[in-house]
Amino acid sequence: MSTGSDISLDYPEMSGLNLPPTDVALKLLNLAKTTKQNFFSRHQIIDETEFTQICTKIYFPTSPYDISSWIMLNIGLHGLLLGCKKSDSGSTGIFESEANSYIKLCTRNIDAATSTARMSLDLGLHRVPLGSRSEEFTKKRLIFYYIYLLDISFAFSIGMTPNIHDYDVTTERPVFPDDLSGFRGRSVNILIRTMLNAP
Repeated sequence: MSTGSDISLDYPEMSGLNLPPTDVALKLLNLAKTTKQNFFSRHQIIDETEFTQICTKIYFPTSPYDISSWIMLNIGLHGLLLGCKKSDSGSTGIFESEANSYIKLCTRNIDAATSTARMSLDLGLHRVPLGSRSEEFTKKRLIFYYIYLLDISFAFSIGMTPNIHDYDVTTERPVFPDDLSGFRGRSVNILIRTMLNAP
């Protein structure tokens, strides 16, 4: 777990990835406090309070954080920067060209970080044999669906195609509530909505 904004300390494959400067993040947080942002109301993956906590945790670390927080930070910044582009740059001090460059930066970061989804496919976690109840297979199944959930929610948040496609998944879905005790409320809602819309 990283204790600084350089995520590559724990994830060497992500070396060279940077975050937008602290002052940009602070401007976006101030904008979110004064004006309701479409990103928070539309996607409902994270709210303003949670996002502020993640920003604080990563930009001003006092304890370790994990990669999912780093990814959520990039998703939130991406969404807020998109909204900032559409609003008056005078209220934030972030001009369109600057916002565009940071949007690209966040998109690259998210793409690099979500390589976990592609790795889960390479490991065959999407094809755990049906009916397998051993501890090993149960763990693989839950790990896969955790990654699947993150992949779908990140893709929906930033308007990208998920790395994991439903038509390619044969791993048995988790059973609620037994298998999902560690998932947070919104995550469970997203997973349930995804399952209801799946064939």
